[in-house]
Amino acid sequence: MYDIEDEEEFTLKSEEMLDKYEVRNNHWLKLTFGIKEKWGWPYVRNAWGAGMSSTQLSESFNAFLKDFIQSDHNLMQFFMHFDRVLSDKRYKELQAEYALCQKLPRVNIKVKIMEQAADVYTNKIFEEFQDEYVKFLEVNIEEIENDGESTVYTVLDSDGIKVRKVRQECDYSVTCNCRKFEMKGILCSHCLKILRERLKFKEIPSQYILKRWTKKARSENVKDRCGHDIQVDVRLHQTSRYRSLMA
Repeated sequence: MYDIEDEEEFTLKSEEMLDKYEVRNNHWLKLTFGIKEKWGWPYVRNAWGAGMSSTQLSESFNAFLKDFIQSDHNLMQFFMHFDRVLSDKRYKELQAEYALCQKLPRVNIKVKIMEQAADVYTNKIFEEFQDEYVKFLEVNIEEIENDGESTVYTVLDSDGIKVRKVRQECDYSVTCNCRKFEMKGILCSHCLKILRERLKFKEIPSQYILKRWTKKARSENVKDRCGHDIQVDVRLHQTSRYRSLMA
């Protein structure tokens, strides 16, 4: 059931499982299925998650905290050390920001859309976008349907196995049932196929470029709940360390 993307098929397979193992009266299974929207793949794939799994963020942050905080710290010690954690995180952001200014990503395919992606995206996101662009070259459009309001393309995935549906609206916006953009904010190879070959777009439409994945993600100051600029305080706090990077 983990690989099922369709809600109806997910429900059908669940019913088959209950019959196969004769567990229709199992109280725990009833409760678990009752909150399927929180864990079932057909449902959670519609939610934004920056491409992370449900536990990836907490596990990563927990591992990072171990270098600063011990289980026997009292409340005062905890907040003192947690402030060090935030300072270290923000310092690493400054390092990454400086690196972006000094080194451009390597563009393997010399076309306008890739040059645009290299110019706006961070290096990590550009690499992922470039992977999707390479995949789009092997994606095939198998069928085209038009219902008057939108056009639906049946696209055969680059692996030649999975079939995807890409819907193009009258305003030329596109959505794919693989939900990569909705979950991670990067256009999938299936949408790129339609944008490039059917709509003849030479650049990524602005609505598909999330600011959080761009080099200008930190260009605006972040305010706390009292209205104070957090980013300004961080830069002042880290001025001497940042200058050492630029030396």
